[in-house]
Amino acid sequence: MVAWTDEGEGVDVIVKVQASQKSNDDTRRVLVYDKRRKFVQEHSDPKIVDAFTRALAGDPKGYFLATLVHDSFELGERVRDQSW
Repeated sequence: MVAWTDEGEGVDVIVKVQASQKSNDDTRRVLVYDKRRKFVQEHSDPKIVDAFTRALAGDPKGYFLATLVHDSFELGERVRDQSW
């Protein structure tokens, strides 16, 4: 699932990255979204999930600065936890 805003390329946002605990089909997933949920991505590709898992450093969720670029984004540095 991918949903995008019309905010354009190069827009910096804070995103929440959430790793799935466990699924019925044993597929690991990560969910990535911004505060307003105008940007939402769900990933199950093992390479992508592994990259996010490394970024989370063992935490089930974390907040990161990300740059929106067309139909993808570049994950930046981790930022302090948000209240959303």
